[in-house]
Amino acid sequence: MKKIRFGSMACAQVYGAFLLSALGVVTAGAQEKKAPTDSLEEVVVTGSLIPRATQTETSVMMTTLSAVEMQERGFATVAEALQQSQFSVGSVQGAQFSGGFTQGAQTLSMFGLSPSYVKYLIDGRPMSDYPALYNGTDTITNISNIPQALVERIDILPGGQSSLYGSDAIAGVINVVLKKKMDGATFDVRAGAFSEGGGQSHRFAFADGVSVGKLDLIGGIQYEKTKPIWGYQRGPTNQFYTGNPNSPQQGEFDFGAYSPYTGNNYLPAAANNCANVSNLYHGTMQTITDPVYGSYCGTRTAGYTTISNGNEAVQAYLHASLDVNKYVNLYADALLSHEITQFNGFLGGYFSGYSRGLIYDPRVPDVGNTCCGGVNLDSFLAVQRLFTPEEIGGLDNSLDPDTTNAARFTFGSTGSIGDSHWSYDLGATYTQQKLREVLRAQSGSKLNAYFDNIIGPSTGDVFGAPIVTPNWAAFYTPIPTSTLESWAVQAVTQSRTADGMLRGQVTNSELFKLAGGDAGIALVAEAAHQLWRYDPDPRLFPTGGLSYSEIYPYTASGSSAGDRTRYALTSEIRLPVHRMVTINASARYDHYKILDATETKSTYNVGIEFRPLASFMLRGRIGTAFKAPTLSDLFQGQSGFFTTATDYYQCVQGGYTFSTCPRQFTQSVFGTTGGNTSLQPINAKVWDAGFVWAPTPRASLTVDYLHWVIGKEVAQQNIDQLLRTEATCRLANDTTTPSCVAAETQVSRNIDGTIASIADPKQNVANEAVNALVASAKTVFPLGRFGSLSVALDWNDMLKHTNQRYAGDAIRDALRDPTWSTDFKSKTTLSGTWNLSDWSTTLYLSQFGRTPNYNAQVGGYSVPDAGTVHEWTLANLSLRYRMSEHVQIAANIVNVLNTMPPEDHTTPGYRSYPYNIFNYGVNGREFLSRRPTSSTTSG
Repeated sequence: MKKIRFGSMACAQVYGAFLLSALGVVTAGAQEKKAPTDSLEEVVVTGSLIPRATQTETSVMMTTLSAVEMQERGFATVAEALQQSQFSVGSVQGAQFSGGFTQGAQTLSMFGLSPSYVKYLIDGRPMSDYPALYNGTDTITNISNIPQALVERIDILPGGQSSLYGSDAIAGVINVVLKKKMDGATFDVRAGAFSEGGGQSHRFAFADGVSVGKLDLIGGIQYEKTKPIWGYQRGPTNQFYTGNPNSPQQGEFDFGAYSPYTGNNYLPAAANNCANVSNLYHGTMQTITDPVYGSYCGTRTAGYTTISNGNEAVQAYLHASLDVNKYVNLYADALLSHEITQFNGFLGGYFSGYSRGLIYDPRVPDVGNTCCGGVNLDSFLAVQRLFTPEEIGGLDNSLDPDTTNAARFTFGSTGSIGDSHWSYDLGATYTQQKLREVLRAQSGSKLNAYFDNIIGPSTGDVFGAPIVTPNWAAFYTPIPTSTLESWAVQAVTQSRTADGMLRGQVTNSELFKLAGGDAGIALVAEAAHQLWRYDPDPRLFPTGGLSYSEIYPYTASGSSAGDRTRYALTSEIRLPVHRMVTINASARYDHYKILDATETKSTYNVGIEFRPLASFMLRGRIGTAFKAPTLSDLFQGQSGFFTTATDYYQCVQGGYTFSTCPRQFTQSVFGTTGGNTSLQPINAKVWDAGFVWAPTPRASLTVDYLHWVIGKEVAQQNIDQLLRTEATCRLANDTTTPSCVAAETQVSRNIDGTIASIADPKQNVANEAVNALVASAKTVFPLGRFGSLSVALDWNDMLKHTNQRYAGDAIRDALRDPTWSTDFKSKTTLSGTWNLSDWSTTLYLSQFGRTPNYNAQVGGYSVPDAGTVHEWTLANLSLRYRMSEHVQIAANIVNVLNTMPPEDHTTPGYRSYPYNIFNYGVNGREFLSRRPTSSTTSG
């Protein structure tokens, strides 16, 4: 077999020819003509266990993204390439959500389904789970630590694939194929910078392959370092929003006291109209006056949290293959990763509610808000005091590091069984990830002792609130950095996942003859053991009767651990029953043992290929898929968390609507959740149908319709949605509707009607249905002496996405109910590559469809000014030049027009990002230069 020299222009041509030939297309720049099917070497491709010629499409829809295409389109990482695909339309938590639980991980949502519904493979074997829990409850796979420079291609299979790949393969399967053959060393040096500042990066990668007799070795290493991007470095996030005429710009409530009973702020004379702290936040601290609720000390500047992580990572890869004889080939792989992610979402602060609850200062002026015999309601105060960049000694002192160490080892043997048509593959894979999260915060005891001294001793109480006379002058005084450093503590939480698997497969691609060709069969047996462990810092839990933890003001779930064994049997058969008809069928049986209980699941898939013409194929599949309860679903300890939420019930009681709730009804709420060992697998019924048409050797079109019905989903409600449901039910006095009964049980209220806590347990209660239409068109235009132009268009449109939280509830429509979902309805990508001699340039466009604006997200499309924001289009441009046979240089401009997210003019003036951070990013234009170099070595 001819070896390919990586890093050369020849590499681009070979990869391009490989991808397009899979669709019956040949690039104009390739010199070889398309070979007949029977002359192609049979290989195993993602989506089937039976070797086949790579030239033909099958009943399984698959999109392949080569390493060359990732470079051409300007993707800096594997994660970015996958998140930009047309299938990734769901909203996800990322680096901008700096208060999330999985800040150091990256993921995606295919077709708006849960990120945990995607099965990730490396070289056909599962990746291990990320140790931390997405949104504090769910298990995901982290795709940030895959070395892009060592990737050969990525295969994406949308739709249910559990009959071949088991649990999690509901939305689809993504298989990352690493390089296996090289005959020369490859160096890849890349540097990047953003036009708006921050995020500077550089990467170095080296790979080499040698052959010694029958032994082939390939090894590589990649090192990358990226600086974080702060919100103040971008225009849309560097101040509180000014573009909403119905909501004037406000500021951050940095120093102040307010009455939760009246909403009024109290700014004492000792604050000197905030002049005492005016030097903070780079001199922008000032008196900010709310026209209704009074004044406080704050800043209208913003962006003191990261919107893109800092990162330093190194990955090493080794592959070995030894031909012992014509029947036995031994192989081994090792992939190691060390990654440190840095981010910040909070500079720290003091909240009296965590330690003392409300206080009562009798000096607060009485403006007529009295009750209960003349008690001044404005005297009941909650005190808030946020720390500033100057006080903490600079923003770099606030960065929290997450360190992930991942290891993956595979070894085994493959070959033929005697001189028969049977082949075998017997191997073992072990993967693990260890995560060390360091949280930099303040000692709760020291912090509260300092502010207790400022608030002063109690001289009695009013309705349980201590009567105090705070030293407001001391409260409105900057804290020396040395004092804050003396309070500093670091909470260290460690978690780990591990997965060991033995796998054996026998295959016969020429089992017997049929009218359309050779039948094929594959049989697989697997045995695996999975482990998950989570050990938070014990200081994250309140002790000694305190309401706050020593790591102030954070909390965590209890220590958790669990494991299980898994066995599986898989079979696949290919039957070319006629020259125009091929039937593909697969079935799988999974057996899980958890504690003393067992859980089994059977899945199947039947596909048909109908080729009435050599250039046209109809295809369809029907089957089932599933997702087993994750170890965190089963064994997560009782988890306490604080979240910011709006009390819609109190808001309406106060005379407002859901969409006009003022800020005083937004509060910190305590919630609890935990695992459930009685959870059952999530079930899915799936089918898809479509066609492939290649009218000429240089053009192809595929169109597919996909359908899912998913049941027994593990549901944990969105807190905001839960509180809206609870408020609606209480206001309507509905005590019979299942969702109302559940909501009023989950939300516990104090005697005064305020929220005490929220219980959010995991249950198999939800159902979901999704329909999507996807299309892909590719063509090559020969331009004679002007080279050739290759064009690829990919499109995905969500036709249906509904959800039912509880049986008996109304069915929610994600495409029409913006209070439930903000996913993109459609996504389109367009790539055009012009090749001319040693030059090549690519323009890549991605368009994201409309999404709901802020008012629609809060109150639905019926409230005033509710609607959608317009489409968002990004453009990447690349230019490559082959200097010699072994050296080429390239430059990329990502987001060449520096396009920012569509501005949402309904964003309230107390927010600093006028866009949905789960859908859009403000990184802006990035310049990337790279110099991949390949030099031939002997052996």
